[in-house]
Amino acid sequence: MDRKLFIGILWDWGLALVLVVVLMGLSNYVIRPLGMPPAGEPAPDFTLPDLQQQSWTLSEHTAQGPVVLNFWATWCGPCRKEIPEFSRFQKNHPDVQVVGISVDQGMPTAQLEASSKRLGIDYLVLHDGTDAVAGPLYGVSNLPTTVVLHPDGSIKLTKIGAVNKARLEQMVFSP
Repeated sequence: MDRKLFIGILWDWGLALVLVVVLMGLSNYVIRPLGMPPAGEPAPDFTLPDLQQQSWTLSEHTAQGPVVLNFWATWCGPCRKEIPEFSRFQKNHPDVQVVGISVDQGMPTAQLEASSKRLGIDYLVLHDGTDAVAGPLYGVSNLPTTVVLHPDGSIKLTKIGAVNKARLEQMVFSP
């Protein structure tokens, strides 16, 4: 193969790869996935069971302060990695309601509760085991996804991908 042709092919494929990586990265910050409610809009209300099978309704809790919804699953590596960050955040900011919404489909509640304890979750866990909320109401297609709500119940911002405590504090407390 001609050296110039080989270098040209590498150059073209390298540029294409860089472009794909950049666009994928920007999609988490710039491009709002279809179906995901935009910032400023009212958060879709929902009712889901917690680990004690008690119903929890979003609209009953937003007026008490900011709410952080974290869509996650037990099989999701980045989700498991960020759990300690959410636990520390909840401990340091009890005025903010952190809600982990498990999208583990078909998982028995007892198994989810055991997994939550093993993972060290120190905040409210709800179970969206039939995908009644994550996909249809919030347009969640990637995990983890975090949605921060204003006390008025509107969406402040949505972040696709794992967050750390510093980023979470910035998301909740920045204007």
